[in-house]
Amino acid sequence: LLHHPKFDAAEYDKEVLNMKAEYEASKSEPQNIAQIKLGKISTPYPKGHPLYTNDPDESAAELAKVKLDDVKKYYADFYGANNSNSVFVGGIDATKITTFLNNSFGKWNAKMAYKRIEPKYFDVAGKTESINTPDKTNAVLMGSINLNISQQHPDYPAVFMADNLLGGGAFLSSRIPQRLREKEGMSYGAGTYMGLQYKYNVGTWGVYAFYNPLYQGRIDSALHEEIEKAKTGGFTQDELTNAVKAYLEGNKTTLGVNGAV
Repeated sequence: LLHHPKFDAAEYDKEVLNMKAEYEASKSEPQNIAQIKLGKISTPYPKGHPLYTNDPDESAAELAKVKLDDVKKYYADFYGANNSNSVFVGGIDATKITTFLNNSFGKWNAKMAYKRIEPKYFDVAGKTESINTPDKTNAVLMGSINLNISQQHPDYPAVFMADNLLGGGAFLSSRIPQRLREKEGMSYGAGTYMGLQYKYNVGTWGVYAFYNPLYQGRIDSALHEEIEKAKTGGFTQDELTNAVKAYLEGNKTTLGVNGAV
């Protein structure tokens, strides 16, 4: 399949239609709208950059320009195994695996030279935007700040645990989901998330909430209160101890799953 793809014209046309339908449907979905708006604000790569955040209309316009011959050329220029990585976990025969990889991919090289796309840290000013979707009965809140650290930074473990304690830990054990869902019943789901590069000092720390639009004002207030409380008062030793224990136990379980490893 990798070496001899068919590039069937009928299948290609079918896939294009499916993608068009997905783009059209996503234009009115609150979560998708919020994610795109947040991406354009927080990571403003120039249009044409591989990491630029496309909206559905931009994606549809680009799709309209692509022909099957373009896909074939991309395959011919960029596909190859000379910069690939393979990982095998379990009771395997390393010699057989190595022989198989060398026989299958050893001479399959891409025409284009490989170059890593380096992400960029953006120091953007804070702002709040609202987008009205009157035909939807659910609402989504999303926010983020950019972090100028990597997973190798000395502050990473502390930031990682702060995220766990504020809203990114085990389900309902951290402050934001406890407040918004369990205590006040305003949100279907809420919390924080963090994504940091391993190699580069580029990362995001974000917050989200799904809720009934009637709770807009209360959601905003509660989130600001919990974040301000964490900034000014920090976390308790008990919170940290329990979160570290839960994370380490979860990590042990993960390390026992071949796919995850």
